[in-house]
Amino acid sequence: MADNPLHDLEQVMQRWAIWAAARDDGGLGYAARSTLGRVMDEGITGAAIRNQYHSYSHDAPLEETIERSVSRCPEEVREVVVKHYLGHGTVKQKAKDLHVSVEKYYRQLNNGQYWLHGQLTMAGILSSDA
Repeated sequence: MADNPLHDLEQVMQRWAIWAAARDDGGLGYAARSTLGRVMDEGITGAAIRNQYHSYSHDAPLEETIERSVSRCPEEVREVVVKHYLGHGTVKQKAKDLHVSVEKYYRQLNNGQYWLHGQLTMAGILSSDA
């Protein structure tokens, strides 16, 4: 296992972000309604995700499992996690958009990443090797 327990999570989350972008904009680079927009407007629940999204690749079940885990993230960190992986701009810009300091952004992101690591380990997506 890597020295950093979040290394594998980062790879999985990047894969999810690419899948989410392709799902939202068909890979064209602009979204009619982004995942972040849906989170901000109406919130996302696991049921809404299952009913709303179609499989855009053979890997969709994996990415849909990741999406459900993100949607179940504790509310106080979910916004930062979604903004971090699906938003555009620098960390400073993302923190400003969320009306938090850069320090709080990183703290919430770290908390969300560890929470997701646990969830995705339980789902069998990440290894539990220590």
